[in-house]
Amino acid sequence: GGTVNVAGTLSMNGSFSELNVAAAQAINGTGSLALANGVLTGATTLTAGTTQTFSSGASIAVNGTASLALNESTILDGALLTRASPATVSLAAGKTLTIQNGGDLNVTGPFTNTTASTIVVNGSGSNFTATSTLSVNSGSSLLVQAGGAFNNSNGVSIGTSGNGTVTVDGAGSSFTAGNTS
Repeated sequence: GGTVNVAGTLSMNGSFSELNVAAAQAINGTGSLALANGVLTGATTLTAGTTQTFSSGASIAVNGTASLALNESTILDGALLTRASPATVSLAAGKTLTIQNGGDLNVTGPFTNTTASTIVVNGSGSNFTATSTLSVNSGSSLLVQAGGAFNNSNGVSIGTSGNGTVTVDGAGSSFTAGNTS
C-alpha cells in the first residue's frame, strides 16, 4: 500500500483524468479532493479533513473487491458513484453522503448503512438506485427530498437492527421498493 498526502487540493480536471488506487491505499490530507470529469477507482479510503465534493462529470467506480470508506461528508454534485457487489462503500458515523444536482448513487447487490450516518438524495434528477436489499439500521437515516428519488425493486430493511429512519419529503420526491420491513 501507499499514501497520497495532500496539504492543499488534489484536483483532476482533464476529461481523461483517472486516479487509480491499486490496493488498500489512503488519500489523506487537510485539503480537499476535487474530481471533475475524471474517474476514481480502486480500494480507497478518503480521509481528508473536510467535506469532499465530486462535481458533474466525475465518476467513482468501486468494483471487484475494492472498498471505498467515506470518512468525511461527501457530496455527489451531479457526479456518479457506482458500487458493484462484492465491493464495499461505507460512510463513517456522523457523516453525510449527499446526492444532488442530478447526481447518482447506483449500488449492485446488498447495501447496508449501519454507521449512524445519513444519505441525502436532494433535488430533481438526483437518484439512489439499488438492485438488492438496502438496510438502514443502527441510527442511520435516508432522506429523499425536493424531488429526489430512491428506487429498489427488492427489499428495504429499516430499523430492524437498531434504529433507522427513512424520510421522503417534498414535491416530486419518491421512494420505490419491492418490500419494506
